[in-house]
Amino acid sequence: PETPQEGSASKGDIRQKVWDYLEASGLADFPRPVHRRIPNFKGASHAATRLLGLQEFKAAKTVKINPDAPQKNARFLTLEVSNSTVAPLRRRVGLWCLVASHG
Repeated sequence: PETPQEGSASKGDIRQKVWDYLEASGLADFPRPVHRRIPNFKGASHAATRLLGLQEFKAAKTVKINPDAPQKNARFLTLEVSNSTVAPLRRRVGLWCLVASHG
């Protein structure tokens, strides 16, 4: 396992910089503020469409997707291509929801 190099940023430092940038640049989208969450951003739905070009996505039988707002379109796309999606249930530690497509 690698150890952080002296002077390198921590995961928390990087997250903070990304959250701050999204807010300051106007790229953040509802729900706001984006701090301490998977941030929603302008273009998230369009970004999800790039999944359709990935061989791994096309070949997957089940895809794990978080229930956060920026991944909403990814959930729809997953079911549209006849995959199943599994997602953690909010505020329910250890519980998951499996949604299977019948297409």
